[in-house]
Formats: sequence, C-alpha cells, structure tokens
Amino acid sequence: HRSPYSMRWISVIRQWCLPVLFWVSGAAIACSYRGGCPRGIDKLMMFTAVGMGINACLWCVSPMEKECTITKMSEPECQNKGLLVDFSICGGAGAWFAILFQMWYTIALSGLTIINWPLLAVTQGSCRPAWLIFQGLLNASILSGFLYVAGGSPDPAGVAISLFIYEAVFQFLCMLNARAVSSCRWPDWLPIRLLHYLLALVTISQFSLIRFADEMLHINGAYLTFINTGFSKFFCMGFIMTDARKGPHRLPEPLVSACWPVMLFVIAVVSPSTNWQLAGMMTYPFFHEASARFLYVSGAMVMVFCLDRISRGLACRPLPDVLSHMSLLAYLIHPALITILLAFGMREVMHVWLSVLGLCLLIVSLQVLCQHGVGACRTDAKKDGFDEENTVSSSED
Repeated sequence: HRSPYSMRWISVIRQWCLPVLFWVSGAAIACSYRGGCPRGIDKLMMFTAVGMGINACLWCVSPMEKECTITKMSEPECQNKGLLVDFSICGGAGAWFAILFQMWYTIALSGLTIINWPLLAVTQGSCRPAWLIFQGLLNASILSGFLYVAGGSPDPAGVAISLFIYEAVFQFLCMLNARAVSSCRWPDWLPIRLLHYLLALVTISQFSLIRFADEMLHINGAYLTFINTGFSKFFCMGFIMTDARKGPHRLPEPLVSACWPVMLFVIAVVSPSTNWQLAGMMTYPFFHEASARFLYVSGAMVMVFCLDRISRGLACRPLPDVLSHMSLLAYLIHPALITILLAFGMREVMHVWLSVLGLCLLIVSLQVLCQHGVGACRTDAKKDGFDEENTVSSSED
C-alpha cells in the first residue's frame, strides 16, 4: 500500500513544528519585552475566549457525542442527532477538547509567559539573577505536580528528582548567559554561543532522556509533564537567543556556523524517518527508546539554531498585512470552516486545507477592499465639501 505524500510531510514537519512555534513565540516576546509584567496577555486571552466560544457553538450544533466522528456520522446512533450536522471534528475526544481544540496553544503561551516571568526579567537585565533559583523551583514543582495530581508515570518520584536537577543546571546556565550578555568583561574562552549550545543540550536531555512513562496513549499527568517540559524550554530558548541580539556589549559570535559543512552530517543524523509512527499522541511523539527521543528532539533544536543563524545574516521582509490577518483568521475559525466543508461532502485532507486557506484569504481580501472603498468615499466627500466651500467663498467675493 502506497502512502500519500501528506504522510511524509507530516512525519517530517511534526519533528520541529511545535518546538519552533514556541521558540518563535519566545523570540517575539524578547523583541518587545522591556521589563516588568509581560504585556499582551489580556489580548491573547480575549482572543482565546472568542475561539473557544466559536468551538462551543460547533459542539452544540453537533450530536454532542464523542463517538459521532466524521466516519460514523451515517450510523444510527448519530443520524439526525445534531442541530445542523451529525458529526464533530474533535475526533472522539469529548466536549472539553471540542471546546478547547486549537486554543490550547494560546492558553499554554499565556501560562508559559507568566510562569517564566522571572527568567524573562533576569535575562533582560531588570531583575537580580537570584530570582532564577525561584524560577527553577517553580518550574520543577509545577511539572512534578502534573505527575502527582493526574498520574500516568510509573516512577513519579524519580521523574520529579530528574526535573529538579535539570532545572538547576538550566537556570545556572541562564544566570551565566545573563551576565555574559550584559558584561563587557566576559572571558573570551566562554563564548555566549557556547552557552546557548549548553542550554540546548540541557533542553534536549530533559525533554528526551527522562522516562516520564512507559508509553503515552492518552492525555494524563505524564503526557502534560512531558510536553510542558519540552515546549517551555524551547520557549525560553527563543527568548534567550533573541535577547542576546540586544546586548549592549557583545553579540553571539558564530561557532558551528563557521564550519557549516559539518551540519550536513548533523542534519542527516537527526532527520526523522518518513515512515509514519504515531508513538503515543499526535501532538508530539514519545518514542520507547531514549536514543530515538534524543535524536528526534535534537532535530528540532538543530532547526531552531539554523533559523536563528540565517535570520542574523539575511534581512527578512515583513509579512504582508493580508497574509498576517489571514493567518489569524484561519487559526480562529478553521474548525468552523472544516465542519462546513465536510458537511458539503469534501473529504480529501489537502482539498479541505487549501479550501480553508482560500476562504480565509477571500474574507480578508473583501474586508480590505471594503475598507479601501469606505476610505475613498470619505476622501471624495471631504474633497467635494472643500470644493463647495471654495465655490461659495468665490461667489461671495
């Protein structure tokens, strides 16, 4: 049986998609953070509330049964059960996931921003390095709490001890990094980029080598601890690596990039298999062998460093407003659009995906055209009024 190309694409992109997304989020915060409480969380939560409200409406017009997926909509227990459609696209996860759905990311991003506030402030230079001790204890306590509250790990005590050790090492390196970026007397034998590599190594090891569970087949405490451990560190790496560009004294000098041909070998070693393997949950795989997990997470980290180095050497044009607004709209309403397309009989994944993007682009383009039309009408009206005033003034003269 020949698998479609989409299976290969997903197998490759899955390795680095979410880690890079959280890394970019941390980098974006570093570009605007000036100390104090991180800004923009209120807007992010308002956006989340709107998205969850739309998802809740979709759930209410469906049969509101997790068994009624798109493949079972024609079965007797699902037929004519929904107000508008006889299926839900949440894939059998139930009401809570159908409402949360894609908005888990914005909630996670808000949480990571607040939890890592001390690290952000210390790295930026507006807070004492001693706060990183509190940061490490807070991170390890929250992650361990998932294990003890929701369960799923055969050895929660061992996992908790490992988390505390890794956090201590990571925060110590963050302290050195903060001093290196802000100090003009930092020794040349310990480059800032080397600190970034050490932070990356700790991140990879903590994300991959800790045995959170024997296997992960559903969302539980072990899985929440696993993904929060990794994604939180990629988020922090994004902030740290980008904040270093704003250092008043020194910028990270290239190390591996100076002998870049070696990366051809590294990429070959850490690239994922194109053969599909679920390995637990779709969000991010948890392979049985620690070596497989280490290489897999290393591939995501290599992608991060490649993007960081490329962005330092090449200027990037800003994303056009139409595409930016289209992306936000697609993120917000794509469950609704997918439901509509499936209700009209569309089944091919690629066709559904392209149709959603096309519809969002059409909506945003129409909005832009309407705004330009209204603006032009107002300009003409002001011009006509100005001409009329001149005519009256000339008549009086």
